[in-house]
Amino acid sequence: MYTCYTLVADLKNLVQEKQWKLTLKFQNYYCAFYIFDSRVFGINLYSSPRLAVWIKEHEAENLRNYCNFANYSASHRHAVYPEGTTVVDLLPILKFAYNKHKR
Repeated sequence: MYTCYTLVADLKNLVQEKQWKLTLKFQNYYCAFYIFDSRVFGINLYSSPRLAVWIKEHEAENLRNYCNFANYSASHRHAVYPEGTTVVDLLPILKFAYNKHKR
């Protein structure tokens, strides 16, 4: 079982490994890596910690062949992935989100 701390560490290690220019910020119900004021990906903390990616719903739908999301929050504009999803599982989606937001 992945804890919030494990997921944050895994994301932080990926960001460092890829040399992505992202800033980690903690909020009440999530923590996320940002480019300026734009959330890219992080962890949803509402119940059990789950990975979340800030992309449009149609983009999440198009990327389902990599990893199927558990739900999409239209109000928060992010896809939340099932509990137990790892950073490795989401790598292509995380790369997509980073490249989309860095423009």
